[in-house]
Amino acid sequence: MNASTSSRPTFFANIAGRWTSLTSGKKKLGGVARKTANVVLGNAFGIASGVVVDTHVGRLSQRLGLTDEKAPEKIEKDLSDVVPKKYWVMFPHWMIFHGRQICKARKPDCGNCVLADICPSAFKV
Repeated sequence: MNASTSSRPTFFANIAGRWTSLTSGKKKLGGVARKTANVVLGNAFGIASGVVVDTHVGRLSQRLGLTDEKAPEKIEKDLSDVVPKKYWVMFPHWMIFHGRQICKARKPDCGNCVLADICPSAFKV
């Protein structure tokens, strides 16, 4: 085994540590906000540091009654309280997929939605 191969775990642990410090607010890295740090930590390193909130996650969270908030940081806080931490990395992916395929912004397809029976917004948008 050469030196570059043996140092890979240390290298990636170092990177993950730096990204983790970004989400805790201890350090700042130009151009990297909380959402980006959460995406990188979750998808590249499997570290659930927060629930990523994009336009689909925000819209669906409001429609499903998971939050009344508008600001992504506040939506993330609400979701972190109701979504088990073990799902924080995958939850946004599920919401984004659902938002693109079924619960579209202008015309949600409530008739084909598996969540329609528990969705407070079903057939009202």
